[in-house]
Amino acid sequence: MLRQYAARRDDTPPTNAPAMLIATILALGAAVLHASWNLALKQGGDRYIAASLQFLFGGLLFLPVLLLAGPPRGRRSSGSPPRRQSTSGT
Repeated sequence: MLRQYAARRDDTPPTNAPAMLIATILALGAAVLHASWNLALKQGGDRYIAASLQFLFGGLLFLPVLLLAGPPRGRRSSGSPPRRQSTSGT
């Protein structure tokens, strides 16, 4: 009975190694950016000015991507929940 559930070499699904490598690199890159963000804020004199400059440079860096790809699609930006549709038919 246990042989049914034992993994055999020909039953194993193919791995998606390139996607896993890209995901790992992106996660490590995000960790490095997060650590450098915190270091820059803690070592700067005025934290509000340092944060404002980081937001400004981040926005300028992302601007070409926004212009090429267009604004993100998804939920409304108002923050209100989606409207319910009436089930009464009136």
